[in-house]
Amino acid sequence: MRIALLLLMLFLPAPIRAADNCEALAERAGAEAGVPEGLMAAIARVESGRGDGAWPWTLNQGGKGMFLATRAEAVARLSAVVASGVTNIDVGCMQLNWRWHGPAFDSADEMIDPVRNTRHAARFLVELRARLGSWQAAAAAYHSSDRARGAAYLAKVESARGGLRLADAGGDLPTSAVMQAARIEGLLVLAPQPMVAVQTQAVAVVGPVPDAATGLIPSAGPFDLAPATAEMFEAADLPPRLRARWQAVESFRAALAEQP
Repeated sequence: MRIALLLLMLFLPAPIRAADNCEALAERAGAEAGVPEGLMAAIARVESGRGDGAWPWTLNQGGKGMFLATRAEAVARLSAVVASGVTNIDVGCMQLNWRWHGPAFDSADEMIDPVRNTRHAARFLVELRARLGSWQAAAAAYHSSDRARGAAYLAKVESARGGLRLADAGGDLPTSAVMQAARIEGLLVLAPQPMVAVQTQAVAVVGPVPDAATGLIPSAGPFDLAPATAEMFEAADLPPRLRARWQAVESFRAALAEQP
């Protein structure tokens, strides 16, 4: 999947490439920083996705998302908002918060730059993981230290990753072939026990973690999620258009079962 995302930048036409490069760049930044495959791209999709992929010229002020058409428009809007005294605004591919992450950049233009934005987010995610002990905890805390909000956000990230659970120990995620199998005809949630109905419970984090506060993350205890509960799919339960490809689904299940 990582290779496929990176190749998007080479083969897509320029207008489309601008809309999709957040995810490719997020994967590249994640690879450089040692983030598990697929995690950065999934976060980018959740943070700045607008239905057809993450969008680099995205701002969010007070819960109101703004998808600007061009970089120049986004920089102008961000500069005006910051000049007015507002600092609680999320910026770019990875929706970095100006209040917490702004000091790491020299200008609004630099902060919204997709390459710098994704690289900074990858470093921040690695820092969260080092402090919290798992990639699950890091992904949840990337959005919020609040337990309920973090758990809900993590569910969105995992869904964006194709319904696969994050490797808690930092192990490799499934190969690109497996990820492709996960997307067969819209079946995004396929596992050794497919997740039809997912049930979670509140997670526990010991100690506060400031939202997006680079370098200010206190030690925290274990961050555990309840295992998902699910009902089994069988080939007979599927519509005819999917039954013919059920063997690929079974292969995907077997591959996931072998993941550490």
